[in-house]
Amino acid sequence: MTERLVGVPSVLIVDPKTDRLLNRDRTAALADARSMTPQALADWLAQWTR
Repeated sequence: MTERLVGVPSVLIVDPKTDRLLNRDRTAALADARSMTPQALADWLAQWTR
């Protein structure tokens, strides 16, 4: 399946064990990263380490 990425930057979070895309419906979540605080950006990224 080919998906169109919207927004810059687009971030793809992939499970290294299964090669499965974990954030399929949130790839453009950081499109407005300029308006995020550094802590908000770190918190968003940290959710994928749990």
